[in-house]
Amino acid sequence: MKIAVLGTGVMGYSVARRFLSSGKEVIVYNRTKSRALSLKKQGAQIADNAFSAVCSADYIITLLTDYSAINKVLFHPKLKTLEKKTVVQMSTILPRESFILKSRVEKMRGIYVECPVLGNKHQAEEGALLAMVGSLKAQFNKVKWLLKILDPSPKYIGNVPKAAALKLALNNLIAFHAAGFSLSLGLVEKEGINPGIFAGILRRSSLYAPMFDKKLRNWLKRDYDNPNFVTRHLLKDIELVIKEADLRNISSLVPAAIKKEVQKAITLGFGEKDYSSIFNAINRLC
Repeated sequence: MKIAVLGTGVMGYSVARRFLSSGKEVIVYNRTKSRALSLKKQGAQIADNAFSAVCSADYIITLLTDYSAINKVLFHPKLKTLEKKTVVQMSTILPRESFILKSRVEKMRGIYVECPVLGNKHQAEEGALLAMVGSLKAQFNKVKWLLKILDPSPKYIGNVPKAAALKLALNNLIAFHAAGFSLSLGLVEKEGINPGIFAGILRRSSLYAPMFDKKLRNWLKRDYDNPNFVTRHLLKDIELVIKEADLRNISSLVPAAIKKEVQKAITLGFGEKDYSSIFNAINRLC
């Protein structure tokens, strides 16, 4: 069985490495080919174009920026059928976008499984991601062996697009935690309180979230290099949350306010840095 990984950004690169380390035959495609070349030394085949990658694979993993990129990369004009192929869509997109992709894949006689994941590049390479699966139950059972390479216990959520919706709900919390902690830490620093005291009390409380400690060094040192999730992608996901909330008649005022701070962080030059850089925007550090 050959696996095609379309998109070798931060997560796609690590997912490809995980499949390779598990002894799978992998072909990768990235629109900027140079970003995929180092995978060749690890045993991957580098495709010159997405069409050849899709045609040669049995399982097609999409880890692309957004819905538009998925359409452009996956559905090449020369592609006539996806028969006997399974598309596993791992990008964060709107639920209705995932449903459209399902319809297009099935029209071409392929199988569509949505499987957004939570985790970072290290967890991807260790096979410790949290995978959420949307599909028919029979399709989930068919692809479960593949997903277990990335997550020992992939979670079946229900039919498409339930997993896509759940991923949006979870990514919303990434933005909320980062923004809330940035403001709280800013207040602590302005008052001259030792951040260690603040963090110590927080860890003992019900307010604590593990991501606070994972990003604490970034915030204290104002160091946002070596990102697991870049700021511009956080902006994209917040915009998706706002669209979905508005569609569902849920107030989007809070994510809209956070969106403004994320945009400021990008204006400050942190678009390709770790999303924790919104600290600088919220605390007016230019």
